[in-house]
Amino acid sequence: VSEHEKSLTYEISLRAGDHTLTDQEVDRSVHRIMKRLAKLDARLRE
Repeated sequence: VSEHEKSLTYEISLRAGDHTLTDQEVDRSVHRIMKRLAKLDARLRE
């Protein structure tokens, strides 16, 4: 992380009240979250 960046940690829980989420549902949700974070110039650290 450069001196002009901040490192943040988030924990996200995905749940459905009426069924167990499928891998596809989880992937879709994570993709939407990452797309919105990208608009803020956020990125995953590797």
